[in-house]
Amino acid sequence: MKNLNKLAILLLIMNTKNLIAQDSLAIQKIDEVVISATKYPTAIKKIGKIVYQITAKELQENPQKTVSQVLNEVSGFELNGSNSAPGKNIATYVRGGKASQVLVIIDGIAMSDSSGINLSYDLNQLILSQIESIEILKGASSTLYGTGAATAVIVIQTKRSSDKVINVQIGGSLMTNRTSDDDFISGNHLIKNVMLDGTYKRLNYFASYSGTQAEGISETKALSSEFNSTDDPFHKNSFLGKIGYNISDKFKMQFVSSFVNTSHDFDGGAYNDVENNTGKTKEFHVGLQATFTYNKGNVKVFTNYKNAQREYDQYNAYVDAQENYLYKSSSLIFDIYNLYTFSDKINLITGVDVQNHNTDITTPYGDIDKETGNFSLIDPYVNINLNPVKGFNFNTGVRLNWHNVYGTHATFNINPSYNVSINESNNLKLLTSYSSAYIVPSIYQLFSNYGNENLTPEKTKTLEGGLEYSLSSKLKISALYFDRVEENAIIFVTDFDTYISNYDNETEKNIFVNGVEFEFNHTPIKSLLIKSNYTHTLASEVRTYSIPKNKWNSMIRYSFPSKTSLSINHQYSSERTQLVYFGWESSIETLDSYHLFDLTVSQKLIKDKLFLAVGVRNIFDKEFIETVGYSTKGRNLSLSFNYKF
Repeated sequence: MKNLNKLAILLLIMNTKNLIAQDSLAIQKIDEVVISATKYPTAIKKIGKIVYQITAKELQENPQKTVSQVLNEVSGFELNGSNSAPGKNIATYVRGGKASQVLVIIDGIAMSDSSGINLSYDLNQLILSQIESIEILKGASSTLYGTGAATAVIVIQTKRSSDKVINVQIGGSLMTNRTSDDDFISGNHLIKNVMLDGTYKRLNYFASYSGTQAEGISETKALSSEFNSTDDPFHKNSFLGKIGYNISDKFKMQFVSSFVNTSHDFDGGAYNDVENNTGKTKEFHVGLQATFTYNKGNVKVFTNYKNAQREYDQYNAYVDAQENYLYKSSSLIFDIYNLYTFSDKINLITGVDVQNHNTDITTPYGDIDKETGNFSLIDPYVNINLNPVKGFNFNTGVRLNWHNVYGTHATFNINPSYNVSINESNNLKLLTSYSSAYIVPSIYQLFSNYGNENLTPEKTKTLEGGLEYSLSSKLKISALYFDRVEENAIIFVTDFDTYISNYDNETEKNIFVNGVEFEFNHTPIKSLLIKSNYTHTLASEVRTYSIPKNKWNSMIRYSFPSKTSLSINHQYSSERTQLVYFGWESSIETLDSYHLFDLTVSQKLIKDKLFLAVGVRNIFDKEFIETVGYSTKGRNLSLSFNYKF
């Protein structure tokens, strides 16, 4: 393992002559790199933040991974549960923040679960094969995206229609599904995908089905070898459909619908294996999107209706009974905004975001009916981008959030940056930002048995500063410092005199988080790609649980002339602490650091129509802990393919 670490370091500090080697690699101008995380296509040179991009090519090369596993390799991200049994809850921590501070956007629509304790979105619902690209905008972004955009916005674009009249693809992955204690080949994890899409004149369409089944791993660990944990299977079926029509060159519309159905067995907590706990989730989305382009800009409209249901049957040892929990929710979202370009030096976004969320919860310990369990948001917002002089960019904006329970709240963004361009492909960007964000209380926090209708939104303010150096598409290096303060954190409190518990805002002390992020992306020659990132996070004691102070991800990929690629991935996480509950007692445990190594070999065949990949995750069968008392995956093998007809 030490030798592998030395090899990675050696490759990262390769001879600087390679940085300017004139090989067959095409030079790409900085202005040609365009991102859409700013709500409209923008040259990355004009973005005053560092945007992390995961391209379609990168996703295709990792078909055996889940979305959470891909995101767990991004700097600043810690997705607890991504290496555990399929179906286990994923706890998303970004820059030392919690799950409710991360916003997921899919095809322009903000995703959330209005029936949950917080409004965070379950990443287990996402299908990697249906995703075209992922862009990650870190820092406070509530001015553009509203509630939840406090530490990061994950902007996901699902796959688009091809230019062919009919395009058919089939694919899938077969993997083992074992912990480091199991036999060398045991369990199974099967993914199957079918896609049909195309374009005919002004009409375009896309349809995709994906099915997943996984068996062989228990969600929890056994306390000792004397106990055998039972298998907790996971099943998921997902459908995504799109129909678009270009009424004219200036007016385009698209109808989008999706359905996800999952079922899984789960256990009763840390080291508590239970045979008859089952969960089922159904989630249905339908939406209409429209774009109208005019001389000086364009208007975009995004509408979406979501209906979801989660049901759990679980055994309660304290009352020796099987209990049923039912969570129903629906959300209606309407976001319309106009981009107006005054000149090449100034453009303006004005918009309004309207949301309505309601839920109907039935549990043995209290209900929330849909007449009570609802809230609405109306958020007008303005964002302006200025380029008064060459190289200087200034982005600023404000959003007014109106909530039918607590009233109004304002948020802002100030983001100047400056580009020092040596030539068309060589650029140094200096950037800084000071932005605020907010997280609205959930229906559960407002109206449950523990609810408090006097809650106000959590508020954050984030200061960032850093630089990014780019040399065409060959080299990108960035370094960033962030500092965040969180006010009015929503906490769960118990009065031990009366034993009454409820949610409340923490008004006596704030939470502070700061850290640094480094990114390194280098293509010294056309066939070799080296990527690495490092994150150092310091947080208030209350926010350190499960978050490593130091985390390092790296990848080396070499492409042979025979269209064979070989890649090695490495991930290091330092020690973490976790607050562990055993019945009514709790303790703080320190988890050991760990190194994980993955290997993938891929091959293109039959005029690039057939893609094959063989992978080994956790090569050294490292036993490690993500969550105390829960299983993690050991060495697992995978075979993946994708065929285009």
